[in-house]
Amino acid sequence: MKIKQLRFCIEALCTCVQLRGTIHLQFFSLVMLLTAICFLPNVDAQDYTQLQLPEGAKTRIGKGTINDIKFSPDGNLVAVAGSIGVWLYNARTGVEVALFTGHTQSVLSVAFSPDGKTLASGSSDTTIRLWDVETQQHKVSFTQHTYRIWAVAFSPDGKTLASSSYGSVRLWDVETGQHKAHLNAQTGRAKAITFSPDGRILAYGGHELPLTSNNYIVQLWDIATNQHLATLEGHTSEIEAVVFSSDGKTLVSASWDRTIRLWDVSTKSQLSTLMGSSDWLTAVAFSPDGKTLVSGSRRGEIGLWDAGTGQRTRTLSAHTQEVADIVFSMDGTTFTSASRDGTIRLWSASGGQLQEHVLKGHTDGITAMALSPNGRTLASGTYGRRLASGSWEAPIRLWNVDTQQPEIVLKAHTRQVNGLAFSPNGKILASGSNDKTIRLWDVNTEQLPSVIDFQPQEILTEHTDGVLALAFSPDGGTLASGGGTDPIRLRDINTGQQQIIFEESAETIYSIAFSPDGSTLASGSWDGVIRLWNAETGELKTLLREISRSGHRVRTVTFSPNGEILASCSDYYGIQLWDANTGSSLFTFSGGHTDDVYSLAFSPDGKTLASGGNDRTIIFWDIATGSYLSALEGHTQGIIALAFTPDGGTLVSGSWDGTILLWELAPAERDPSLVPVSQTPWDVNGDGVVSVQDLALVASGFGQDSPDVNGDGIVNILDLTIVASHLSEEQE
Repeated sequence: MKIKQLRFCIEALCTCVQLRGTIHLQFFSLVMLLTAICFLPNVDAQDYTQLQLPEGAKTRIGKGTINDIKFSPDGNLVAVAGSIGVWLYNARTGVEVALFTGHTQSVLSVAFSPDGKTLASGSSDTTIRLWDVETQQHKVSFTQHTYRIWAVAFSPDGKTLASSSYGSVRLWDVETGQHKAHLNAQTGRAKAITFSPDGRILAYGGHELPLTSNNYIVQLWDIATNQHLATLEGHTSEIEAVVFSSDGKTLVSASWDRTIRLWDVSTKSQLSTLMGSSDWLTAVAFSPDGKTLVSGSRRGEIGLWDAGTGQRTRTLSAHTQEVADIVFSMDGTTFTSASRDGTIRLWSASGGQLQEHVLKGHTDGITAMALSPNGRTLASGTYGRRLASGSWEAPIRLWNVDTQQPEIVLKAHTRQVNGLAFSPNGKILASGSNDKTIRLWDVNTEQLPSVIDFQPQEILTEHTDGVLALAFSPDGGTLASGGGTDPIRLRDINTGQQQIIFEESAETIYSIAFSPDGSTLASGSWDGVIRLWNAETGELKTLLREISRSGHRVRTVTFSPNGEILASCSDYYGIQLWDANTGSSLFTFSGGHTDDVYSLAFSPDGKTLASGGNDRTIIFWDIATGSYLSALEGHTQGIIALAFTPDGGTLVSGSWDGTILLWELAPAERDPSLVPVSQTPWDVNGDGVVSVQDLALVASGFGQDSPDVNGDGIVNILDLTIVASHLSEEQE
């Protein structure tokens, strides 16, 4: 559609060019009108990479982690509580509808109102937010909890919201936003909470306080009087779900103790215990007629139970991770399950699968990141996850920076990926993991995604502890690795032979980096010491200690592009610059971060240092003066990796929140030596003549930063009119 619009624009502009020599207001008005028509937003589809971006970010890679999933009452929508907000999907197609942002930390729980018009979200930031589902606007916030919000639930009439936090359950008036009651929950983390169908009773389950006890209880409260009715005991592990039957006479609870318990609401006594699950139970639902129970488990298994006899009638193995929610259709003929593996499955009530939709883009927290030398491919590693089979996997994803789509997923590591590094020519990716292995992948970034076979080219197993850090030498011939209490090892990439073991590096290694000339290897360790090594002989050259904070682990070390400066960051907000030749301290940055600093990156011109840490903030520092320049905020969890693109125009940040953000940097912050300057910018394609092709190039970049004809940082109508005014001119 946009191609047709663009062609129409160009043809119309070409007609207008006939007026050249007498360009007047009518021409400029027509240009503006045509541009507006060409670039009206596409309301039929939403690009998730652009939804609710923080200020300064130009795109997002990944949607973050999944903490909770809830269906709307009619089953048409599904809300996903995640690390960066609440994603709203069409449950029938899996297409994104909206992203609700505003919480400053991960969202742990969500719930739809009975009419489906309002969505409630509870967060680690201790607040609850109500959202209008239709307008996608924030309505009101509830702020009286002092701990994270584990669960939220609406009353059947939609007028009251219940929320659970550590040791407390609160009731809120949905219409006025007023706090109604504080129930003394006497439970720790209460993830299961629900109202009876008539709205008179609130039930919730959790670990009885004090936490030293091994008693997990379900509590019942009278909502009209806010009086405690009963404590139901029997579970021996975490209670993940509670639900009433449609007539309100029976309450069902599901637990990690692998049991489902049925309770008589009137007598407050246990009716029966359903046993037979081989895994922790995480979700449960009653069919509308009360005859069938459906359960979900941590490993993705779904069980169908006869509620009358307590017999398990069928087991469905479909999801690969925890089942977060199950909902029956109004007529009871189908039910839908949603899992933290990012899939939604529609089933017949007898258990036959009807449909499957995948919620693409959700990942575990980012634990490692590397940008290819050409700046076009991004590699990310994760914590890892337990599969339905009981095994673990920690996939590595290769993303196309231009399209923000994963080109390939590398599956081999069985524990958290801690280190990633591209070879200088971009042909090899090295990955290090807590599974004690290093894997070398042939991922020629100049050929992606045409390469199909992505098996590890080589697996290195010399390490006896988790591998935390990797670095290629500048010539790409040597790979350095370290981690745990293992010494640093250097390996010849061409011969596969181990070259050097740095025997004095017994402290846990967090970071290693080669100097640009390859002669020095720097390492940062648990003991707060930075060591500089002769990369050819393995001899220790210098010990650097941060005097003011000696003993705090050094998270990252990195050399400036010219190799003259070494930057380091550590726990307790420490960022320090060192003379890489003499080992003397230059200065310590202060007055920026308010928590541990994890990541550093020099700009390509070496004039600016970017830092990120547990305070979820990126700060830019002036290397010459050590002064604070500016800050970026947008991640909801710690920032563990930073990288500049080769032209210095974009900063890439990876976070434990499971997302990678690409930040557009102001022109003044870029390296001017890397940005070509044209004396005739209206000749966009540089062919010596201003033509329709130049107009088309400007139009295709509308709203972006290139091709920016007038140098104001964005491609807009002014650039289009400048090119139009020079049409048919020959350039020198």
